[in-house]
Amino acid sequence: MKTCTANQLADLEKYAGLYLSIQDIALIFDWSEADLKTELKNTQSPIYRAFAKGRALTEVRLRESIQKNAFRGSVPAQNTLLNWIKKKQDLDE
Repeated sequence: MKTCTANQLADLEKYAGLYLSIQDIALIFDWSEADLKTELKNTQSPIYRAFAKGRALTEVRLRESIQKNAFRGSVPAQNTLLNWIKKKQDLDE
């Protein structure tokens, strides 16, 4: 398991949130791609958690933006929001 500083984990969260590839993130941190992929398979790893959090927070911001635009009358955003609602209903059944 790799050891990272708090700053490295914050940077990893940021880069994952920007949807940089695993290859690019490994390059930035001077890690092997294979080692990073191994870390990302371990859901207890701080590296996995930072990576997953970055991706999830970006999705939250994107969904909030789409929702805001849907409420302002954007038809494409409304269609996207309606599709999410239908998917959610399918999961609830």
